[in-house]
Amino acid sequence: MLMPPEKFRVYGKLLKAAGERVLTDDEIAELNELMAGDVRAGGLDVHLGASYVAVGPRLMSMRVEIGPEHLQPWGVANGGVYATMGESCGSIAGFIAAGADRPVVGVNNSTDFYRSAVAGDAIISTASPVHLGRTSQVWEIRHTREADGKLLSRTNLRLAVLPAGQNPGE
Repeated sequence: MLMPPEKFRVYGKLLKAAGERVLTDDEIAELNELMAGDVRAGGLDVHLGASYVAVGPRLMSMRVEIGPEHLQPWGVANGGVYATMGESCGSIAGFIAAGADRPVVGVNNSTDFYRSAVAGDAIISTASPVHLGRTSQVWEIRHTREADGKLLSRTNLRLAVLPAGQNPGE
């Protein structure tokens, strides 16, 4: 199910503004409130407990606190958390970079793992552009532990930029 239209209008307006300037703390709080607890609005990010930290032109950071639901049986964060955060963070950054009016879709997500996170750790995922083309983009997303800034993993995300109005599901 898609984000309800009334939320989507506000979400789109905020992401359009993010293409021109870094959003204020109040605007980031509004983005987080739009997603809070509403799977229709935030999808998988809501299940992960992800929130926006910084949003602007060529700037995207998200945060997730690792809980028991994110762990492999031996107590470390599942690699899918990093890959998902890379996809989410990079895709939203890519949408903003494309003018917040053209859909972007992931075509390759490659995530390398360096250190483990455990329950109680907060991970900050930060996307930086590598290539911003008319029809494709590449983003590097660095996943660091909030407490000490250590690099936990890195995602390389390649996106296709679709024509305006195209439904990515077609």
